[in-house]
Amino acid sequence: MHDRELLVAATRGEVSKRLRELMRPVKAIPETKKVDELIREMRAEKVSVAIVVDEYGGTAGLVTMEDLLEEIVGEIMDEYDEAEHDSPAEIKQLADGDAVVDARMRIDEVNEELGLHLPTEDYESIGGYAFGQFGRVPLPGDEISVEDGVSLVVEETAGRRLRSVRIKKAGRSNGAATTANSQRTVKPSNGPI
Repeated sequence: MHDRELLVAATRGEVSKRLRELMRPVKAIPETKKVDELIREMRAEKVSVAIVVDEYGGTAGLVTMEDLLEEIVGEIMDEYDEAEHDSPAEIKQLADGDAVVDARMRIDEVNEELGLHLPTEDYESIGGYAFGQFGRVPLPGDEISVEDGVSLVVEETAGRRLRSVRIKKAGRSNGAATTANSQRTVKPSNGPI
């Protein structure tokens, strides 16, 4: 069960219930499951934690949605993490009105700094959000329209990780995702990746 579910149960006066009545089955996945497949499954099932099972059915570990996204976009700093010694996530304002954002930057900070309203429920970092919108590992130059007339353009990657994302505001994109390498257009994803 998620801590939010426990709080909801408490506000509904269901504190006298046993945990067994409130909990749900755990998602178990094999060690061989691919990261992108697991992200899609966990988003579709709205689960944030899965138990990793080895070939003998024993528990090999636990994986969270944050762990999976960090494999793709790099370390995600949240309020419980201690700051690292490397350069902090930042926003670079460009002369044309666009902004280039470090992919590790939290979405709520991007929203506050740029006056945006990007959703913060499923992702913590702007890189994780961008990855989720593409539904695949994006390449530099790939662009996708998201909410409120905002477009995200992949600026820099390192392997499968996003390093920086350009944010273009209203009217500066064609409403679809374009990929730099193949010149094909991909419709934005409105559902789970």
